[in-house]
Amino acid sequence: MDYSFLINLAYSHYILASIIIGFLSSFTIFIPSPFFVLVFFIANHFNPFWVGIFAGFGSAVGELTSYYTGFLSERIFFKKFEKYLNKVELIFQKYNPNFVIFFLSATPSPFDAVGIFCGLIKYNLKHFFLFTFLGKVLKYWFIAYAGYYGLTFLTHYFTF
Repeated sequence: MDYSFLINLAYSHYILASIIIGFLSSFTIFIPSPFFVLVFFIANHFNPFWVGIFAGFGSAVGELTSYYTGFLSERIFFKKFEKYLNKVELIFQKYNPNFVIFFLSATPSPFDAVGIFCGLIKYNLKHFFLFTFLGKVLKYWFIAYAGYYGLTFLTHYFTF
């Protein structure tokens, strides 16, 4: 696949590029996408604070695919796994669902499962999106600042 389109987009419109990169890294369900690595590189050329926010927004929008997958397939899963899903939902409700969503979206975990589960139990979409967004922003800030300071350090000390 030719990534030159994304690289040119990143240099000319980094806000839009950050949103698209975040979206592409999250919209696939259970298929890892390496697009988040581009945030590491474009943050070296732009403000990593804003790159992290816009990539987090795009990623949160991309995670809605897993939420709606669960939401739309509720009948199928609940018929087969109703007993198990009810137990998991009780545990989920016990440990502050907003914190669980925030924490798991900020870590490199299989967050698609959380999105599908939240869709299955018809968890509040606004809360799901808000706490996914906050967690993804934290995650992308870490990646963006690592790229900004890491690449600056490497290019300063290892120029040939």
